[in-house]
Amino acid sequence: MGIFEEQQQRLYKLEKAFEDFKSYVLDYFEDIDDEIKGYERAARFIGVSISTLERLVRQKRIPYKKDGKAVSFSRKELFEYKRRRRIGKSK
Repeated sequence: MGIFEEQQQRLYKLEKAFEDFKSYVLDYFEDIDDEIKGYERAARFIGVSISTLERLVRQKRIPYKKDGKAVSFSRKELFEYKRRRRIGKSK
C-alpha cells in the first residue's frame, strides 16, 4: 500500500470518528435531560449494537421505561453501565 492510500485510510477514519463525535454531541444537547429515548440512541450512547442493548434489557442488566411502544433509558444508568463495562475490560 502506498503513501496516498495510507493517507486516504487515515482521512476516512478521522472523518468517521468526527461524525461519531458530532452525532454524540448533537444527541447530548437534544436530550439534555436524564432521559434517552429509543434503542438506537441508547445503544449509540453506550457503544453497543441495538441487538446487544435489547439483549441486555431482556437480561435485566439495563433498566428502562416503557410507555406504550416508546422505550426510554436513564442517561445516568447508561453512563453507570458504560463505566462498569470499562472497568471490567481493564481487569
